[in-house]
Amino acid sequence: MKNFFKGKAATAIILLATFVLAGIAIFTAIRLYQLRQQPVAPNVPSSRPRAQEASPPPALCSLSFTFTLQGTVSCSSKKVYLAANNTTSIATKSADFALGSEIQNGGNVSPGQEIIYVIGINESDSGLSYTTTDILNSKLDYINYQSTDNCSVNSTTQTVTCTATDSGRTNVQIKIKAKVKTATTGSIANTATVAVGQQTPVSCNVSVNISTSSSTPSPTATATPGPQATPNSCGGTCGSNFNCKSDLVCYNGLCRNPSCSSSANCVCSGTSAPGTSGTPPAAAPALPESGTDWPTIVGAGFGILIIIGSLLLAL
Repeated sequence: MKNFFKGKAATAIILLATFVLAGIAIFTAIRLYQLRQQPVAPNVPSSRPRAQEASPPPALCSLSFTFTLQGTVSCSSKKVYLAANNTTSIATKSADFALGSEIQNGGNVSPGQEIIYVIGINESDSGLSYTTTDILNSKLDYINYQSTDNCSVNSTTQTVTCTATDSGRTNVQIKIKAKVKTATTGSIANTATVAVGQQTPVSCNVSVNISTSSSTPSPTATATPGPQATPNSCGGTCGSNFNCKSDLVCYNGLCRNPSCSSSANCVCSGTSAPGTSGTPPAAAPALPESGTDWPTIVGAGFGILIIIGSLLLAL
């Protein structure tokens, strides 16, 4: 009888598992059939056979034209010089622009000095019209300009604009004279821009630094602290607490322990002498508790009962 029921139970379990697996397979097949026309991802369009796709549109022809200008104008150089004559008289314009020594790019100038920017312009072809623009730095005061081009000056922005129409010249120079402001420091950068018709403007630049003399500060005498007396130990003479070590006080002219000022050796009953610290005995390490709690016994007993029950069913 026992073997009969055991055989029936095993058969029932196998049949139940078979029905479950068959149901899962049938549900999966039906679901896949329902989803056959849907995209594989939410953001991917439904797929179609490549044969159903529309043919690409025919390629379009395009034409491009490039216009090349016959000539160019360039800013060939930008230099800065010290003015040989520090005069601002417009009546003697030619004399005002006598060049002194050249200041190299990154060189130094002093406050109050007059400098002259020289812009070199070169044409690759004759008959070109161009415009040259130069804006002076705010650390400069504009004085004057010298050029054969037609120039104008905006005194508010300190902008010098020169135009040449069908000049047909090479190696043109525009000179701009300015004065370094007296109360200023740092660097002075200057850029000249040359524009020709529809061409991309070209530029050239130069920069100088403003040097200022500074006096070397005199060394300050530092007082050297004198030698200090060593604080006295227990029993030493004293006039105040400063004459005793930090853990002692001055009591009746002698350094004493503040906890027992009457003790001559500064050792109070049950304490150690000042300046020493007793080392407490090391605490014994705590031992782990041993034994078995009732949950462990119950768990072990339950496990034994399961093992015994399994063996009985196997028999």
